[in-house]
Amino acid sequence: GCRARRLRESKIVISIEGAQAPPTVCTQLDDLNDYCSPLAAGALVKTVLLFSGFVRLRGEAPPLEQQLIDAGGGLEVVTWSRLPTGSGLGTSSILAAAIIASVGAVHGVAYDKADLVHAVLLVELML
Repeated sequence: GCRARRLRESKIVISIEGAQAPPTVCTQLDDLNDYCSPLAAGALVKTVLLFSGFVRLRGEAPPLEQQLIDAGGGLEVVTWSRLPTGSGLGTSSILAAAIIASVGAVHGVAYDKADLVHAVLLVELML
């Protein structure tokens, strides 16, 4: 599952509920560059944020702080799963759908089932 909320601070905080690892905190665009490395901390969340247009890396992208201010603030994203990583049970697809829906809700965007399935496919291709 996933929950997302706005932050007053201009940063993105990504964490896994119950994990021993500290949260991944993104304060500059360089912190998002590893989004396409599936084993990088927070890669799936970073990819969803780029896919959804919440942040931009390419072209004339302003600094992350400015992008977050323009978007209404930072973002905290917390994910969780009871399925084991690498189990072959579709954990990443299920989690991608939850992240897309949660980030969309923060932006006031609701996805119907068909759009959500298509969005998951595109996010997984970005990874």
